[in-house]
Amino acid sequence: MKKRNFIIPAAGVGKRLQPLTKNIPKSMVEIGNKTIIEHQLNVIPAELVKQLVIITGHKGEILMRFVEGLGLPYPVTFYKNERYYNTHCTFSLLMAYREMLEGFVYINADLLFSHENLMTLLESEHSDAICARRIVNYRTDLQQIRTEGGKIIEWKLHTDKPNDAEVIGPLKLSAESARIVVNYCNSLTRDELSHLPCFTLFSLLLGQIDYHTVFLKNDSWCEIDTLEDLEKAKQNWGPI
Repeated sequence: MKKRNFIIPAAGVGKRLQPLTKNIPKSMVEIGNKTIIEHQLNVIPAELVKQLVIITGHKGEILMRFVEGLGLPYPVTFYKNERYYNTHCTFSLLMAYREMLEGFVYINADLLFSHENLMTLLESEHSDAICARRIVNYRTDLQQIRTEGGKIIEWKLHTDKPNDAEVIGPLKLSAESARIVVNYCNSLTRDELSHLPCFTLFSLLLGQIDYHTVFLKNDSWCEIDTLEDLEKAKQNWGPI
């Protein structure tokens, strides 16, 4: 299996996790005596990392020093989004456009997932794929998708027709599809880029990019947006 660039935009303020994120970045919030970023890096297979790219912003120096202190066995590059307070994650992601153009794995900075989840994504026969969850007994505030044969045919915050799943991440994109993403972003104004969430960006390119799904079990991932999410993660996720 080939090595890939892994990109984690981690510039946001984490407003919904305050006061915990007043003096630290969201990625440094602890769950089971490990930070979120530590949980993520522990399940990324080092032998498959070409380069890890982290985009910092709020309290970015703290995150940079922490990651540098881990002594990771692969190259790590940091970019800083100086406009982190007034921009969304697409603005941060585009700072790593050189690494994107080689193909990449995108990871939200507030997402916990298992090593098995990530390996299933990386081993997928499809070059463009994203981890998702089937909707069974409950819904979240994640973006919704409809699929046919594992291929996404509709991807919106709220789909036009009854849907069967929600997107979670991580996401894997080929170099060819990454060029489509970068070219699209280059067509936008600075203001449009500033207010565009990454998953919305990816969803807008459905049709130009054939996304396929990797379905996960509901107990094998956790998104941490709020203090309530954090408490649930501490109770149900635990150290990994």
